[in-house]
Amino acid sequence: IAGSVADIDARKRAEAALRQSEERYALALTGSNEGHWLWDMAARQIYVSAKQAELFGLDGGAQTVADQNYFARLPLHPEDAERVHFNRNEHVAGRTPRLDHEFRIVLPETGEQRWIHTRAQCFRDAAGQPEFTVVARPCLPRRDRPGIRHGTCRHELARRQRRRERLRGEYARE
Repeated sequence: IAGSVADIDARKRAEAALRQSEERYALALTGSNEGHWLWDMAARQIYVSAKQAELFGLDGGAQTVADQNYFARLPLHPEDAERVHFNRNEHVAGRTPRLDHEFRIVLPETGEQRWIHTRAQCFRDAAGQPEFTVVARPCLPRRDRPGIRHGTCRHELARRQRRRERLRGEYARE
């Protein structure tokens, strides 16, 4: 008769800690009320959270789909589609450190238009090749004036400052 005894207490503690960490992460994602997706570039698969599917009007809840099918199903607004693809490709190519942009989608069932803010990070292997991209997407409140955020805000501020300076000059001459 032969046998062995091993102390697995440390492994059990590590497994319990990992489970607890995963539960906390899942709660944080749920509490954020944002859609999330993870693109495994090597496998060409995208995991889509239930909230992401809901925001984009996609059937099926949380799911894993082929990347080409996912991108083909995105209900991008026709005026924003080219810019969205360009920004994504620039980020994946490594020409931007993070992806942070806004665009519109049009829900196929209702025609409802939604503004989406995307924040993403592409993670690379040791050779610099893209492996995973993680994306968070909140749905933005309705806006009457699209684009008055980020860069456009700076443009609007500069325009107002030029107008103020011009008015000051006109008052000074009077």
